[in-house]
Amino acid sequence: MGGEYLPERGRQEVEIARIAIRSTLFDVTVVNARRSGTRIRYRVVDEYDGTMTSRVRSGMPRHPLTLRALVDFFLRAWNLEAVLGGNYDLQHDRPERIKDFIVDASSDFYPDFHNAIESRIDGWLEAAETMVTKPRRGRQTGTGPGTKSGALSHPGTENRRGRLEGSRRW
Repeated sequence: MGGEYLPERGRQEVEIARIAIRSTLFDVTVVNARRSGTRIRYRVVDEYDGTMTSRVRSGMPRHPLTLRALVDFFLRAWNLEAVLGGNYDLQHDRPERIKDFIVDASSDFYPDFHNAIESRIDGWLEAAETMVTKPRRGRQTGTGPGTKSGALSHPGTENRRGRLEGSRRW
């Protein structure tokens, strides 16, 4: 879509930041803002009438958001990590390929917005890589048979007492 189906901005509303992704339709999600009395009303909008964003889509602080607060607000309303995870294997696909899915991450008001988004993606990729390279220890909560709480251990891993679990099947 490329942004042409974003809802019209309200009176005195300006685009603060945008992220466009390399999806089939080059979807765009933006943060808009306008003054509302002594506050600033921020809202996240997409080309799908908000169906791709969470219920946390607006906020009204008294002062402009810091870069970190803007990124947090944007990504709470629109889960970019889930979008990336739905299109790539965050644990195995090359990081450059995953980052290339972001066509545009920009802001006329926050010059480091692109770098902040890229840094957040790097953090997700590092966390995903750590999950692959570090063997899991301990128990995982489950609903199957086994213990009082229904907790199951991963096959071949240690339980809470440090004993190696057998080949318990899920």
